[in-house]
Amino acid sequence: MRRKTSELTLKVLAIRALKSMVQAYGLKRTSEILKLSPVVISRYTNGRTLPKAERAKELLKIFREHYLEDVVRKKLNVSDGVINIADLLHDIQLLDLISFIIFPKYYKSDVDKVLTKEVDGIPLATLISRHLGASLVVAKKRKEPGIERFLEVRQTYESGLYTFIYIPSNHLKQGDNVLIVDDVIRSGSTIRALVKAVRDRKARIAGIFTIVALSSGIKSLEGEGLHVDAIVRI
Repeated sequence: MRRKTSELTLKVLAIRALKSMVQAYGLKRTSEILKLSPVVISRYTNGRTLPKAERAKELLKIFREHYLEDVVRKKLNVSDGVINIADLLHDIQLLDLISFIIFPKYYKSDVDKVLTKEVDGIPLATLISRHLGASLVVAKKRKEPGIERFLEVRQTYESGLYTFIYIPSNHLKQGDNVLIVDDVIRSGSTIRALVKAVRDRKARIAGIFTIVALSSGIKSLEGEGLHVDAIVRI
């Protein structure tokens, strides 16, 4: 039963990859790229036919290795250094595809918790936590009513201004393996605050993942010994 479920998941995700490519490149160009007839692609994307397991694996491999970054870039609106990913955040099928594609990288790390900050990072972090079978932990800008104890961490911005983020203290525990997830890294201030929260709890950082990052933000974090996995660097 597990094998059948796994194969069905692969097939569904392969169809999502095809839909993303058709949306990004058009049916004709996708047909040329994948060397599949437009008729076959239409049957897959319309739900009339499911690809065989081997073909689904092949399609996902091609998409992951050659077209994922480009498809994501086509969803971005970058102007004067400002990154707008609203179109991407509303594409839940693509977000689910991204979460599935990056999941093998962290599966062997035995991730216990997926940590993000409200609000825009939540959809991706939720999907990743589901694939990993891990708990979702959300840092918030204010204390939630009804919770007595919080882990409080200061988030300092490039301007020197700062705010605090709050995590219920029982949501992160000593020894947890924590994957930090955010949708966009700009200056890196959010990641620094989340890293401090993990370290304050004496938990372990299993990785840091984002969809899009400014190169300046990544360089700043890497200069502090923090490695970031990003699909797109700008």
